[in-house]
Amino acid sequence: MVLEVTLSNMTDNASDTMPEIIITRPKKEAHVFNDHILSRLPGVKIIISPLITIKFTNLNVDLTSFDGIIFTSSNGIEAIENLSVPQNMPCFAVGPKTAKRASGLGFLTSHGQGNADDLISLILSRSSVGRLLHISGEHTRGNISTQLTQAGHSCERIVAYKQEPLSLTNEALDAFEGGKPLILPLFSPRTAQLLITQSVPFEHSHMIALSNAVAKPFKGCNLSSLTVAKAPNSDSMLNELVKTFEYISSLEAS
Repeated sequence: MVLEVTLSNMTDNASDTMPEIIITRPKKEAHVFNDHILSRLPGVKIIISPLITIKFTNLNVDLTSFDGIIFTSSNGIEAIENLSVPQNMPCFAVGPKTAKRASGLGFLTSHGQGNADDLISLILSRSSVGRLLHISGEHTRGNISTQLTQAGHSCERIVAYKQEPLSLTNEALDAFEGGKPLILPLFSPRTAQLLITQSVPFEHSHMIALSNAVAKPFKGCNLSSLTVAKAPNSDSMLNELVKTFEYISSLEAS
């Protein structure tokens, strides 16, 4: 779904305006998404400039004292990989990829479609889930534990990692100032908020947001385009990125 499109910023020299891609995800996720992009767009220039770094806390929790675990990112799973995980313990994951990784640790997984509201609805649809633990980052959306508690479920939240902010790299800063069209896939509201505080021009930027919540900080900004993925997952983000790249490239070719 395209929310805003303004293509008047294109220049006449196609060699100067072929799109470049800036990935602002945390380092590990950025490199994974980088490889996925190159599988679809070989040779495209990609700049990796994380705006968040993940710092894990010293987690000390007895998982056996809970009846089920909630994961809203793969970082939460990584945070407990060295803990003793009860086999076939029920687990609720935000999406299928997170669920797949949790299954690898021995959890019996159910999953939503990629957002907090859907995950809450999934849990509330179960008649009895017992005492739940949400393993999350310091910054999280949806107030999952609060909403579940208010709905009558027992749910605690533990912070397993912090998402510390970073600044754009010099290469990314130069790209913003260079005038070429830039494509930026944005996966979290926090990343979007951090990006908009950077002192860079956005008029040549094509933002692709995982959700409306991620897109919100950029509504009304002077962008080339703002697109929301059809589904809140990396596959949908990649499809929108490829479509945007091909569209810009076709304009330049013509």
